[in-house]
Amino acid sequence: MADQISLNTANLEELISLPGIGKALAERIIAARPFNSVADLTRVAGIGPASVQKILPLVTIEEIPSPEETQPLAEPETPPDEAFASPGEVVQEKKAEVEESQPEEPLDVPPSEPPRAPVTTGVTARKVWGVALLTSVLSILLTLALVFGILVGINGGLRFVRPAELGKLNRQVSGLELQVNLLEQDLDSLRTRVANFEDFSQEIEALNADIGQLAKQTDALGSEINALQNENLRFTSFLEGLRDLLITIAEPDSSQ
Repeated sequence: MADQISLNTANLEELISLPGIGKALAERIIAARPFNSVADLTRVAGIGPASVQKILPLVTIEEIPSPEETQPLAEPETPPDEAFASPGEVVQEKKAEVEESQPEEPLDVPPSEPPRAPVTTGVTARKVWGVALLTSVLSILLTLALVFGILVGINGGLRFVRPAELGKLNRQVSGLELQVNLLEQDLDSLRTRVANFEDFSQEIEALNADIGQLAKQTDALGSEINALQNENLRFTSFLEGLRDLLITIAEPDSSQ
């Protein structure tokens, strides 16, 4: 593909444009060159198989040409005098040049060392654990310092408690616990009384309702009694009128 990026020749900006590759990873990729395949990216710290699969369609591998291939072969320059010299003279001059170019004492040539693997500067798991441990220790120390500072601010200083003072404090705490228990018992009894009073109030409300009903019934009975009294008065008046009538009727018969 035309838009694929070569891992062996891409610059820093081109590598950063790949998904999941930041500046630090791009620098590690450049330090780890050359790569024989895209899968070689896994030897870069911070890049795993999942990251390789993500950028696989966007990258390619191009072999870096060796310096011998890039440099053109220089043609030997022929001095103008050699163009007209005989072959024997040319051989003698070349031999003299070689003898002059050789040093008087042999130089110590160090043995060639095997190529070293590129050193990656990524963050290792040991460094991560070290930073985490250091952070935990610092947080614990800061917490202890804060607690001691609060104690100093409250007590006016740090001092050890004597056994006698500790026993006195324990006795005071025991007395306070006993008082708390007594208060809880009193509170329970008060709650019981309040519950009883609530029951009494309910009973009183029921009695008031009954009294109200009795009062209504009494009023009804009083009305009936008043009606009966009125009927009795009318009946009594009727009887008295009837008596007077009978007396009036009976008086002529007695005179005869």
